[in-house]
Amino acid sequence: FQYFDGDQEPLGNIIEKSNGPLIAQFCGNDPKTVVNAAKYVQDKVAACDLNLGCPQKIALKGDYGAYLLKNGNLCAEIVNEMSNNLTCATTVKMRCLNDAEKTISLALKLQDA
Repeated sequence: FQYFDGDQEPLGNIIEKSNGPLIAQFCGNDPKTVVNAAKYVQDKVAACDLNLGCPQKIALKGDYGAYLLKNGNLCAEIVNEMSNNLTCATTVKMRCLNDAEKTISLALKLQDA
């Protein structure tokens, strides 16, 4: 089967046309599901990124994106699973929390994962 972007172009075509490092972004709240999804592209990208920044209502409904930040342990568990089970680098995009110290603490926790 093929994966398509929003314009219905096969994802493989987009990856082949890329003229620089490509990072695939994922969201979710289940470590195994995120890793299994990322495995489809891990050998075609420079990194797989966990999106902890999405503020959209659909992310609230699905408990992912920025809404997952309230559970730092789960965020770290997802990053740990990605780091230990993917062949490419793992990165994280996250929003700042209301408290700078808490933001730094979580960022360091994710870095250690």
